[in-house]
Amino acid sequence: MADEIKASFGNDDTDRIRLSRLIDYLFKENGFHGSYFDYSNSANSYLDNVIDDREGLPITLSVLFLELGRLIELEGLSGFPLPFHFLVKYQKTNSNDEARLIDVFNAGETLTYADADKLVSRYQNTPFNSERLESSSKQEIINRMLRNLIGFTQEKQSLAASLPYLDLLIALNPETANFYLERAWIHLRAGNAPGARKDLQWILDHKPAGINLQRVREALASL
Repeated sequence: MADEIKASFGNDDTDRIRLSRLIDYLFKENGFHGSYFDYSNSANSYLDNVIDDREGLPITLSVLFLELGRLIELEGLSGFPLPFHFLVKYQKTNSNDEARLIDVFNAGETLTYADADKLVSRYQNTPFNSERLESSSKQEIINRMLRNLIGFTQEKQSLAASLPYLDLLIALNPETANFYLERAWIHLRAGNAPGARKDLQWILDHKPAGINLQRVREALASL
């Protein structure tokens, strides 16, 4: 895919022209699009399925867009993590040009920060200032994709079916106590007392801030 995009470049093309070429290639020529009618299908969170089906979530389409951008050596692209939505941001380092926000879920539509604020307002009542938002790291993107899979799996299958994704989330974030609490609760609901005990004991051993340790001790004692 990257080779096909690069083959269309002219020697004097600016980065802005190359960005437009990437957008046209994905959304006009190859029909990649957001999954409007089957959003919570877990296939939308697997990049191989997204490439095969040409359909995905805002975040998985963003990952594809970002990786193609990297392969064609287009600098200045990053993931932009709005609440309830995910965009791609384009702004070259050390450039005074205004950032360009790209909504890959909607055929690569270009948004301003004001547009992004309006998009967030559809989902929450509190004002939001997207201009102050930091771009996502790679791990933050993976974490968000896993959280999607956990939610979709619990909605369509069962709590227990989401455990592999939660296991991976904990493996990537081994010091995040709330993930252990969440997994202990799922183990309890699934009747796996040993698994719940293990996670609750981890919390007591590490004493993370912001956790009611007395409640954890009581839960562990009840097991």
